[in-house]
Amino acid sequence: MDILSWFFTGILTGLMFNVVVPQRIMLGFLGSMGAGALGGTGLAFIASLAGLLPEGEFSQLGIALAFAGAMGLNMLSCIFRLSTGR
Repeated sequence: MDILSWFFTGILTGLMFNVVVPQRIMLGFLGSMGAGALGGTGLAFIASLAGLLPEGEFSQLGIALAFAGAMGLNMLSCIFRLSTGR
């Protein structure tokens, strides 16, 4: 199923994002992996509902959208942490 590839792409993106982000603004390994999985699966699912992705088959566009969603949600959470000082 394509949703599993989106999920694991988001997890791996969150894990890699956590390695390069400074410690004072990172979410931690589990937080980054969770935000990546949520962002990646969410964006790819919305694109699937909109008809941009093929039904029931693996697509590289789905992986790219999952990567973009994972990076976007992780960057948004880091911006929030920087702006609030937490």
